[in-house]
Amino acid sequence: MDMNKIYNQSKMIERRRILRRNQTATEKQLWKQLRGSKLGARFVRQFSIGCYVVDFYAPSRRLVVEIDGSIHELGNIKEYDLDRQANLESLGLHMLRFTVNEIVGNMNDVLSAIRSALQNPLLTKERAG
Repeated sequence: MDMNKIYNQSKMIERRRILRRNQTATEKQLWKQLRGSKLGARFVRQFSIGCYVVDFYAPSRRLVVEIDGSIHELGNIKEYDLDRQANLESLGLHMLRFTVNEIVGNMNDVLSAIRSALQNPLLTKERAG
């Protein structure tokens, strides 16, 4: 499988635009901290990988960062999230998930966890294939 063909497919462009235009306050808050390589890696927001659009992605480190609001606690959504995460991880990606409450109440801890993941030498394009 050509891995480049699964990233930011043109059929997902309108969905990505809508999501970027309608970011939640929490997504905006985290984006301010991630944009411009402030943590040592370039992140993009609302990036599509296959049929999924992830909140934030650091391509050079193959790191996905997701924000989960209260809807993600519902049974069917929780199941979907687990399947989605397994599919993304099967592509050699690493995923960090944070709740809205963690971001709002503990931004320093969230940023520390992201920095720590970015420093992991196993999270590189070369390592993942």
